[in-house]
Amino acid sequence: MKNLRYLLIPAIAAILVVLSACKKDFDDLEVKSDAEYAFPLFFGDLKLQKLIENSGDSISLQIDANGEMRFKYSGNVVSRTTDEIYSAIPAIPALVTDTFYGVPVKLNNNITIKKADVSAGTVFFTYKSYHTQNVTVKITIPELKKNGVAWSTSRYLPYTGNTPITDVILPISVAGYSLDIPNDTMHIRYEAVKQDGQRDTLSSFAMLVNGLKFSYMEGYFGNEVFPISRDTIHLNIYKNLLGGELYFEDPKVTVNVFNSFGFPVRSKVNIVKFKGSKGEEYDLESPYVTNGFDFGYPKITEKGKTVITSFSFDKNNSNIVPILNSSPVALDYQIDAIANPDSDPSIIGFMTDSSYFLVNVAVDLPIYGRAKNFLLEEDFSSDFGKLDGFREAEFKLLTENKLPLDATMQMYFLDANGQKLDSAFTQEQLLIEAAKVDATGIPTGVSKKETIIQFNEAQLNAVRKTKTIRVVAYVSTTSGGTVPVHINASQGLSVKMGAKAKLTNKL
Repeated sequence: MKNLRYLLIPAIAAILVVLSACKKDFDDLEVKSDAEYAFPLFFGDLKLQKLIENSGDSISLQIDANGEMRFKYSGNVVSRTTDEIYSAIPAIPALVTDTFYGVPVKLNNNITIKKADVSAGTVFFTYKSYHTQNVTVKITIPELKKNGVAWSTSRYLPYTGNTPITDVILPISVAGYSLDIPNDTMHIRYEAVKQDGQRDTLSSFAMLVNGLKFSYMEGYFGNEVFPISRDTIHLNIYKNLLGGELYFEDPKVTVNVFNSFGFPVRSKVNIVKFKGSKGEEYDLESPYVTNGFDFGYPKITEKGKTVITSFSFDKNNSNIVPILNSSPVALDYQIDAIANPDSDPSIIGFMTDSSYFLVNVAVDLPIYGRAKNFLLEEDFSSDFGKLDGFREAEFKLLTENKLPLDATMQMYFLDANGQKLDSAFTQEQLLIEAAKVDATGIPTGVSKKETIIQFNEAQLNAVRKTKTIRVVAYVSTTSGGTVPVHINASQGLSVKMGAKAKLTNKL
């Protein structure tokens, strides 16, 4: 939140409007020597939700259906796709030494494939015949099928009086075929039939499968690490905290994962630490930082489904409460993910060419807590030149507060050089009184407060050159900041302000 004043001390905005309204009324007054005028300056209802929307900070604010509010500061959304995580499938060469020959299919990082739909790739063959007669050759890959029919090709080698007869079968596409190898082995079968009808063997028989891509794969995909970029989340809610205490009762760091890879995945927490405004560092401590936590994944029967996992480091499983209550300004984190963390090759999973893994980390601060002398300070531009001719004035401020927050404030009047001319009170005054709450911290009524602000002639003379009003506020929750309270979007503050002023004949 860029400007915390819009949440905790909405009356400041009202006071600023009051001062602007004063200037307009001064222009319209009919001047009468030594007369006294009483007139309203401002009245209105300041709804908390509206003030937050006007502050420009609503992007960090979420409002639940029941009006409960929370600030959520999110890191960048990081996604990883199949192409980004798994390297290209290497070429599969084989020197075929028998008419039915098994070729083990082992990919990088101990990945084994049981089933796959081929979207791209070629097969290449070369062999020699030393037979002194014509030979017909048929090559079949039984585990590679389309519409239930195995891939095959036939060749005719005419004998022209010289041996060996060398045949080269240029790369042939196998896109659109399905591979089914439950024993991790693809077989090559060839039949070499001589002109006399006898079967025989060939020499120097070699095969190369190259450029394979799969639209779907089943198998064991290894103990692979999905790298996730390091990121920093800035906690703007603490930027305006100049002093005092601010406590959240139920803060969380939430990791949201969207996973369409069909195999077990576990977090690998490399870095999760908060940083203070003066460079302090606080490590998040939790068994789930040390050991990780598991993410959900779709089963083989759920091809195309994305499973969402939301895991939170909270007050019950980590030291998040004392860390956030030390007013950190940033969260630095790097959380990777490990595929098949138990390295169990018997777990058969799947992935597609459109599978993805998406991670988002957020700091979640439900607005349920307590504040004690939470110090805020803001400057507002103003011009008191229109006060010429007034010898004294009295302002009456009436507030009706449904928020469980009170504010003790002081206003300083500064000239064009930033020098203090005077203050509104001899000491800070309670201008807004907190609403009472029940045992659960929910406001139960309305607190009313009346404040008189008086300016005599000497004070008015002192502030005529005012260009800036500096408002300093100490905000506390109900009962002096000792009781955790809930703040609801529908809660707000009603403000009325009137003025009584005496004029001189110098106008």
